[in-house]
Amino acid sequence: VRLHGFDVVHNNSLFPQLIEWCAEEGVPCVTTQHVPPFENMVDAVRFVADRPEAVVTVPSHDQAVMWDRRGCHNLTVVPNGIDTTFWCPNTEQGDYFTWAGRIVANKGTAEAVRAAQLGGFPLRLFGPIEDRSYFAAKVEPYLGGSIEYCGHLTGARLRDQIAGGRGALVTPMWDEPFGLVAAEALACGVPVAAFDRG
Repeated sequence: VRLHGFDVVHNNSLFPQLIEWCAEEGVPCVTTQHVPPFENMVDAVRFVADRPEAVVTVPSHDQAVMWDRRGCHNLTVVPNGIDTTFWCPNTEQGDYFTWAGRIVANKGTAEAVRAAQLGGFPLRLFGPIEDRSYFAAKVEPYLGGSIEYCGHLTGARLRDQIAGGRGALVTPMWDEPFGLVAAEALACGVPVAAFDRG
């Protein structure tokens, strides 16, 4: 931040130190909070509360209320959006369901696999494996047959897979601020079966 002379930094990460570094260097910083108010992020947001060059956004009014209760006031609500010229219906539809996201416990990958087993439908899993032990214990033993892990795809390849499915499963195990996967699937004309979380 100091060496490169940025005009503005957009902090779209879960790295609270960047908020503090920008404030200490006087570099304007817009932080997009994709998480509920976790302690280390709360501390960083409070640290820059009175600095006009530090702007913090959240994707919904519900998230703003949650942050406000933790002493982080006047956060700006900027709803997430998707490109509906990119996420659009596919003319060909397969006989499978999709699940996409980071493969970690709080995204509910194992619950999606269990739903596919109980429902007896094919499931294709997409995304980076961020928790290898979780994947090895809760997901990998059930792969094969009608449940496939298809890797971490580029945006265009993922769109084609989601748009080509019968439906998308969205299984957050935490109060996720906004589920882009659900909006992307719906924009593709694909029904979404989701947990009532987030």
